[in-house]
Amino acid sequence: MNYKSLLVVLLCLVPMLSVAAASDAEILKTASVPYQRVTPKFTEDFLSWCSRRRYVDHQIETQFTQSLQQQVNQALKPLENEKLSSIWQQLIKVLPKALTRQHQPQLHVIKNAAIECSSFASFQILIGDHLSTYDDAHLAFLIAQQLGHNALLHCQRAISIHELTRLKPTSKLHKHFPFLKLHMHNPLQCFQYDQWIIEEADRFALQLCMLAGYAPDKCLDIFRHKHDKLSNNDQRLANAQRFQSLYSFLNGQVPNRIYGLRFYNGLELVAAVHKQEKPPLIILHGIASSADKFLGTATQLDQELAQAFAIYVFNYPNDQSIYQCAQFLKGELDRLGIQTQDAHFVCHSAGGLVCRSLLEMHKLRAKSVSFIGTPHGGSDLGELQEFLECIEFLKLSTKGFKHARTAIIQDGREFMANDLMPNSVFIHLLNSHANNAQSPYALFYGKAMSTPAAMAINKAFHVAKDKIINRLDQSKPLYPAHKRFLTSLIIPQEVLNGDIAVTCPHAQIPRVRQSKQYKLKHWELPRDDNVLRDVAAFIKQHHH
Repeated sequence: MNYKSLLVVLLCLVPMLSVAAASDAEILKTASVPYQRVTPKFTEDFLSWCSRRRYVDHQIETQFTQSLQQQVNQALKPLENEKLSSIWQQLIKVLPKALTRQHQPQLHVIKNAAIECSSFASFQILIGDHLSTYDDAHLAFLIAQQLGHNALLHCQRAISIHELTRLKPTSKLHKHFPFLKLHMHNPLQCFQYDQWIIEEADRFALQLCMLAGYAPDKCLDIFRHKHDKLSNNDQRLANAQRFQSLYSFLNGQVPNRIYGLRFYNGLELVAAVHKQEKPPLIILHGIASSADKFLGTATQLDQELAQAFAIYVFNYPNDQSIYQCAQFLKGELDRLGIQTQDAHFVCHSAGGLVCRSLLEMHKLRAKSVSFIGTPHGGSDLGELQEFLECIEFLKLSTKGFKHARTAIIQDGREFMANDLMPNSVFIHLLNSHANNAQSPYALFYGKAMSTPAAMAINKAFHVAKDKIINRLDQSKPLYPAHKRFLTSLIIPQEVLNGDIAVTCPHAQIPRVRQSKQYKLKHWELPRDDNVLRDVAAFIKQHHH
């Protein structure tokens, strides 16, 4: 992204906020919307789209949680069960603190309730007292799944929608949110989510349980344990689907045949069907990329290394978790009979975390690993991503709401994007295995902007932001929330002190053999002649 365009993006935010701040009563009054091409239907769609992406205000969330809490206080009993207390402490101990900095997680036991495990927002978890006979791993998974709903902001989104629909009693905006239903009449079952959101929380829970030391296969046994007890066929089908999804996650199963290892034959990338005689060199692309985009990288490395290696590019789906992609890569290597100790890996961006997950979590060794712009400490760019996507949404809206919505990355729909956030459960899990690193590592990363330029851009950004805040209409019902949102908006350090996607500190890991910085942007690194020449030299150095 061009640095100057940040200012343009900020100025584009004015009409967006004006539309999003409109009350239901004003939705049909397009004359009051200072965005001339907006139709009444589009305005309503846009408001609903934006509201799903707005995280609930902390004060509203607290009030909402307290009101529900009062309704269940009579059913609560002290946490005296030693098994539950021990499991809770193990999970909280490994839960990244950044996920709970606003709230203190609490586990409440509900007596005489048919409910298994549920949650409010603010990390208030409820569990039925009749579950003490469950296996430890089963209980850990149930509790961790509710922690996932909170950490992934599912509960907050539900409350945001609830608050939005309260603007007018006859609002029909809830029709735009089929992915969840509010159950206000039953405080013990606050939110009922669709399959996709449940799947997000399941994956979070499984990784958190692994981090806490619970065997993932034992956690999955809860689905077998429950299956025969379910009398409703729909419930049995949903239970079986959840089990299959998590089983695929653990084993790295990817059904689409376009993914997997692809072999560079000197002209193009083709499906890898057998192991080549030359030593293997495996390239891993990053998020929002593919093997085909690295054909040029494969070609140049082939030339730099005098065609001495069999070059493969690992093509993996960008909407899977990093752990699942690593398991998928392991299966592909096993299929071709490639041993990691014979292979060199060249990894761009998130591909480096896939490689580390493969090697470190399985205690494997490679000939060498070259990390090109890999966010070992995660990337905060997701905080600006929501803002940029709203602008992109406006640009694409001339082709219709549905086209605009499907043409961009949907917030909360990318498992890998969740994994890449700093202090995510995956980053926490991966770094817990960092001592297992046995391979020669090299770092090649960028710093796109000089320090004076970064200071100038940051100053201009805040001046433009202050002007927008002063232009907000204070009579709009969502004015306070938008003002707080804008006040907290900053240019990520990835832009000011990094390659625009990864900060210089987060590109670092200890115990590396070589480290070099370039004045390049994130997407330029794997295509730059100097970078690939240095990567080739590192590979030659460790090929013996």
